[in-house]
This record gives sequence, C-alpha cells and structure tokens, in this order.
Amino acid sequence: MSNRPESEENKAPRFARETVRKNSGVHCLTGRPGNRRGTLGLREFVRDRLRDPSSYEHVATLVDPLTEDHTRSLEMTFRARNEYGGMNEMYASAIPDNETCEVELLRMTNL
Repeated sequence: MSNRPESEENKAPRFARETVRKNSGVHCLTGRPGNRRGTLGLREFVRDRLRDPSSYEHVATLVDPLTEDHTRSLEMTFRARNEYGGMNEMYASAIPDNETCEVELLRMTNL
C-alpha cells in the first residue's frame, strides 16, 4: 500500500461511489456494536428504553425501500420482559437520518 497522495483521477470515481451510496441510504444500514448507526443503532436505541434491557431478544428487522426523498424506514420485532416478569413481543419503527444515520424512533408498542 502506497502512502502517496491520491490522484485527482482516482478521487472522482471514489467520490461518485460515495455519493451514490449516501443517496441510496445504504451507508445507514451498516455499523458495529457501540456505533449508533442504522439497524444496529435501532437495536441499541430500543434496548436503552426497555425496563429490563438484558431481556431484549431480536426477532426480525425489515428495511423498507428507499423513498424519493432518500429516506427509508426500519421496522423491528423483538421480545422483552415486562414489569410483571413475562415476555412481550414488541414492534418498533424508525427512520435513520440520511446525513448522520441517527435513529428517530417513530413508534414502539406491544404486538
């Protein structure tokens, strides 16, 4: 791997790929634990709001198609312990901000 500065010819295609990726919203669907981005960010966002975060069990996450304004919604089903010790199946929906990928929770409810 070279430490030479990137040439102008190489910068343009990379910038174009990054722009297409950002406009598609795909960059918000990846991440690592501890990184509040996309689907992992939604899981952490929900878990932080539970009475017993350690009881969180992920069931499924659906990613809706990208809209014309470059946004998409995430829908997640999960189980968590309620105040009486029983397990509830729950639903959460959110929209990640396309610029920062921070998650805006729209709804969280029991199924």
